[in-house]
Order: sequence, then structure tokens, then C-alpha cells
Amino acid sequence: MHVELVEGADDFLERTREHRRGEPLLTNVISSVAAAVATGQRRYDAHWWWLAREHGEVVGVAMRTAPYGLVLGPMDTDAATALGAGVAARDSEVPWVEGTPEANEAFRAAYLGPGSPVGPRITRLGRRSLVYEVTALVAHSVPGSARPAVASELDLVTEWVRAFHHEVAPAVVDEPAQRRAQFARRVEEGDVVLWEVEGRPVALAAVAGVDGGATPVARIGPVYTVPGARGRGYGAAVTAALAARELGRGRRVVLYADADYAPSNAAYRKIGFVTRAETQTVWLDRP
Repeated sequence: MHVELVEGADDFLERTREHRRGEPLLTNVISSVAAAVATGQRRYDAHWWWLAREHGEVVGVAMRTAPYGLVLGPMDTDAATALGAGVAARDSEVPWVEGTPEANEAFRAAYLGPGSPVGPRITRLGRRSLVYEVTALVAHSVPGSARPAVASELDLVTEWVRAFHHEVAPAVVDEPAQRRAQFARRVEEGDVVLWEVEGRPVALAAVAGVDGGATPVARIGPVYTVPGARGRGYGAAVTAALAARELGRGRRVVLYADADYAPSNAAYRKIGFVTRAETQTVWLDRP
């Protein structure tokens, strides 16, 4: 097993194209972030792009964008073990690791194992996510309708995204200006949809697309409903509306949901989403 650290996001995307084409769902986060970095749409303090090869073929990929942790693509435990040792030699400051439970465990065993330069860490379980895909939507009727957000609603959109991250994704620490710029682009491109009831927005869903030679994938998220309007099906409705649009464009449609939050999981299943995989975030705290 050979591990490589690739210098640029564009080079990483080119060298992993065939691997990502074969694993489009669980590499979609890595693909979309790498594409955004390659085109200058997103900037980080630093970034690392990793791949593992066996007999010349890419069998695993990973990324880290500081100050965030490391995201593992789908891979077997041999590849995860090799990446754990390789990353330990170059980056001893990984704050958390996200990946399938098996790959995550194998990576950490090598990253923190005997002889590792990383030093002692205390592992702490973080968010467990279910990866859903929908191929056939189930009819879901609630009051209201979906429409794209417009530029004059950017303050509303960014405030709801901030509230979403505060509630369910505290590991996301984007600066407010960066978040606003990112969602300004998404609003301009029509990739933020609001559910409106009697002229008042009550829920939001956004989408990020991954094309670029890999199987086209649309990842829905975040999905947010204002607290006073929850429990009425608006989050599911706006998700279904956006999913229908993306399916119509020929994309596979996925989303990540907190595995331990029953209401959202029930809502997604009700409109036709089915579980494809599970990922786990594990924090690596200093003693």
C-alpha cells in the first residue's frame, strides 16, 4: 500500500477521478470541497489531499482543510491503516476524524498507535450520520410552496444557516463573512430553496452539486425549519421539492442526517429516502 500527499486540489481531483466515479456517494463531500478550493470559491488556513494506492490503483482518499478535521472516503481497513500512518508522519494536529466506523477505527489505530509521532489523545465520539439517497420520491402534501431564495433574503439565509450549525453541526466554524459569501453564490445560482406559507418563509434547504467527470451527485444540506414552525412537515416538503428538481436534472440525490435525531430521519424516510451508509465523527482531544 502506497500513500501520497497531493499538493493541489485540482491535481487531486484529476488523479482520483476514476476512484470517485466508482464511489460517488461517500466521496461527494471530498469532491465538492476539493472543487471549491480548486476554483477559488473556498479558502482555508491550510489543506491536505491524501490518496492510497494498491498496485497503482487508488483505493482510498482523504482530505483535511484546517481548522477542520480529516474526512475519509470509503475504503477498506488496509487502506485506512496505511493512511493513518502516512498522515501521522505529516500532520499531527488532526482534531477529529470522520468516516465509516470501520475505516475510522483502522485509521485511528495507526494514527495514534505505538511509535506514532502524534502523541497521546483522548478519543471522544461525535456526531453519527446516516447517508441517505432517494431515487423515487413519495408524495408529501403540506400547506405552502417552494421557491428559490433571492438576493434580498441573504441575511435571512445566512442567519438560518448559522442557527442550523449552532444546533446540529458545532464542528463547522466558518467565519460569518465566509459563510455569507458562500451562500451569496448559492443563492445567485438558485441552490437555496425556501418553503413559504401564506407569504412567509418557514423552512430552507440548500444543495451542492458534484459533477466534474464523476457521477453527478446533488447533496442536500443544510435543511432548517424555524423553531415555531417545526413538526408540520415543512422541512420534508422543501427537501422533497429540491430533490425533485435535482432528480430531474439527472443527478443522484443524497443527504446526511444526524443518526440520533429521530424526527428528521423519520421525515426523510417518509418522502422516500433510504439509508446507504453510516459515518462517525471521532474527536481526538489532547489530555
